[in-house]
Amino acid sequence: MRWPIGHNAGSKVPAMNLLNTSRQRLLPALIACLVGATWAMPAVSALPLRCYADPVPGEASNNQMVNYNRGLDSQPDPWGSPGAPPIGGAFACSKPGNCDLRTVMEESSTCALLVIKGGNLVYEYYDTTDTHCRATAGPNGPQKLYGVASVAKSIVSTLLGHVWSSPHPHGGFSLDEPVSRFVTGLPPATHLQQVTVAQALTMTSRLKFDDSATCLKVWTVDHATQAAQGKTFLQAASAYADRDFWLWPTRPFQYSGLDSTLVGLTVEALSRRAGGANHLNETLSELIWSKAGMRSQARWKADLQNTPAAFCCFYATARDLGRFGQHVLRNVKAVGNTPDTPIRDWMVKAGREHVRLNRTCRVQHKQIRVGYGYQWWSLSEGEGFAALGNGGQFLHLFPDDDAVVVQLGSWPENWPDRTECDVYAAHRFVVDHFSK
Repeated sequence: MRWPIGHNAGSKVPAMNLLNTSRQRLLPALIACLVGATWAMPAVSALPLRCYADPVPGEASNNQMVNYNRGLDSQPDPWGSPGAPPIGGAFACSKPGNCDLRTVMEESSTCALLVIKGGNLVYEYYDTTDTHCRATAGPNGPQKLYGVASVAKSIVSTLLGHVWSSPHPHGGFSLDEPVSRFVTGLPPATHLQQVTVAQALTMTSRLKFDDSATCLKVWTVDHATQAAQGKTFLQAASAYADRDFWLWPTRPFQYSGLDSTLVGLTVEALSRRAGGANHLNETLSELIWSKAGMRSQARWKADLQNTPAAFCCFYATARDLGRFGQHVLRNVKAVGNTPDTPIRDWMVKAGREHVRLNRTCRVQHKQIRVGYGYQWWSLSEGEGFAALGNGGQFLHLFPDDDAVVVQLGSWPENWPDRTECDVYAAHRFVVDHFSK
């Protein structure tokens, strides 16, 4: 099965383009085609969900900083400058025969590709023509802050794992408890009060939310400096509380920035309860960014009360994204009963399949199953797990191979040839190349 990368900023993901822009008009018919049967649409709540117009031109975003350990500035980067030597002979491309990896990256509008093996950066490619990845300023290279969309979801899941694995300062909690136990201010007597942390993590809340619309992002980060129009994430999430959820009972999964927002609000609430940081960017600085060897300050778009978007709008260098992946991988591979054991258990669970999806990819000579874990996409048959964002953004972890692949792209809308399956296969080939 092949499916295109979604392209709606901060929200669209694999397979969601099946519904695309005609979704609201054709939703009953489209879903009937997908499941092979007709069904009746529930009545839609009368609550209007109208988005504001685009932000005022030149209006500044509310960027919250993620700090790193500046003491590393005086030390050389242990990753050095590995460069991108040709890796050829195995990749299909538009030219006759097979192409080397660099040609494939150029043809697929890839801005950056990094391969980390055994904790070492062994391959680093940047589009030096600067024809791709113009969504963020500056030439492509190790110093550029790349904007990543839904990769932020996996970052927030990892933050919740750190909070969950430190029960004493945070008071302890179960994933089966409702989000409303921790997040105050959610509307009473609504389905939003019943959503558990586990359901939000696995995108199974069944809240009515359409990721092809941009209301959540427009209401919050796009109007974060316009107090008269902007909403906090708590206010924005509450606007969906009384709407009828539309998913059929036997297939509850729906990729949803609203569910990710609930996870982010939970992280902030638990952190404050422990007397720690108030916001996601501060928690990320404290728990990961200042400890995992990051070399640059990251930034995160936030609402008018400085809560970053849990579903998008994160900016970091490609190397620091790789270091984040290496941090996760290190915890997954922790051995024995150590201080890292609780977060290891969380990260192992986070990358496993909790929701089975009817999606498969062919990688080399095997079929892999694509599922969903805790805000990470799970891949079967030893292919690890991945954080994905629109436009060709991948943070792909291979625990069995002790490898991390970072791929940042600028894929055009309706990109015809490159799919997630193609990318997973390319990543496997590259990891095998550096495993010899």
